[in-house]
Amino acid sequence: READRLAHGRRASLLTEAFGRIISMPLSWHHQRGTSNALHTLLRASETLFGLWLEFMRTHLATFVALVLLVPTAMSMDLRLSFVLIGLGIVYWYIGKWVMSRTKDGQASVEEHYHSVFAHVSDSISNVSVLHSYNRIEAETKALKSFTEKLLSAQYPVLDWWAFASALNRTASTVSMMIILVIGTMLVKNGELRVGDVIAFIGFANLLIGRLDQMRQFVTQIFEARAKLVDFFVLEDSVKEREEPGDARELSNVSGTVEFRNINFGFANTKQGVHDVSFTAKAGETVAIVGPTGAGKTTLINLLQRVYDPDSGQILIDGTDISTVTKNSLRNSIATVFQDAGLLNRSIRENIRLGRESATDAEVVEAAAAAAATDFIDSRINGYLTQVGERGNRLSGGERQRIAIARAILKNAPILVLDEATS
Repeated sequence: READRLAHGRRASLLTEAFGRIISMPLSWHHQRGTSNALHTLLRASETLFGLWLEFMRTHLATFVALVLLVPTAMSMDLRLSFVLIGLGIVYWYIGKWVMSRTKDGQASVEEHYHSVFAHVSDSISNVSVLHSYNRIEAETKALKSFTEKLLSAQYPVLDWWAFASALNRTASTVSMMIILVIGTMLVKNGELRVGDVIAFIGFANLLIGRLDQMRQFVTQIFEARAKLVDFFVLEDSVKEREEPGDARELSNVSGTVEFRNINFGFANTKQGVHDVSFTAKAGETVAIVGPTGAGKTTLINLLQRVYDPDSGQILIDGTDISTVTKNSLRNSIATVFQDAGLLNRSIRENIRLGRESATDAEVVEAAAAAAATDFIDSRINGYLTQVGERGNRLSGGERQRIAIARAILKNAPILVLDEATS
């Protein structure tokens, strides 16, 4: 009971702590990695570690203690026969090490295929309306079958190696028992041991070999888990990316003058980006950035919020270079309405209140009125308590956009950015 509670508690703590680290990573990190990859890495790691913790607490802790007690006891019974069991343990270790070296790359390949399968499922389900519209259901199912076949093709050789290792281990344990029997018989003939001593040691050896097998299986589990956890540990190491410079200061008392000064930025492996952009939007002014699709309008917004840092040039707010201030204080000074409304699967009130958590219900209603959202909200049976669904899928596109605008209005930041012409 306590083992189960401890394992479940550790899993809950891991999920909570890792989620906090993932969600606080830079936006550029999320754009590069993708949501399905981070989600799959977190869930797979938590279940893998949970399995290890549970197995260790339920079974292998007792196995470890038993081995610590049984090995000295065996040596006290007869040192010569005990060396056979010690030799068996060494053989187990060499077989495991050999098979691990043979399957290391294969296990890594298996994990890559698992990521591909999960990414395909996540991508298809999140775009299910498009797939229905274009009659792509059967095609996507066939594509998933192809991914799973590749997964099995990578998995089977690994399973074959471990089956071979298991056969070798069973053979080694059988040979060990035969050696103990032969040596014991010789010692009995020489009058150095009694028949009862040999029989007692053989029974004891069976118990010890059973414990060695359990420990070997646990070591195998750890090795298999290691490949599943590599991406998780890489994710954990990425925490350094979100650290602020030690000399970063708070951006305060913002009036709202924004200046782009000779900004250049390009994406890797593409010619897209912005080149030598300079303009000034004074506090209180409304400035429109107009250009064709792909011209870099959204990129400018991402640079302003330091999702990315420019390759050269400066972005200043009230004359302060934004690269010298903390990202939190910078983003507190900017309210943005994105092209994608980005609603959470919560109530309308909660989504608007993302703009300012301390806002009263009256302030939420006032912001909704300013965004021309009150009519459709009041028409709902539950009003502001209406659940918007995943990514706001229970609302129309225009309704989602108006909630996003209300959220930005409620934030009441000195700088308002609308990344959408219809805003």
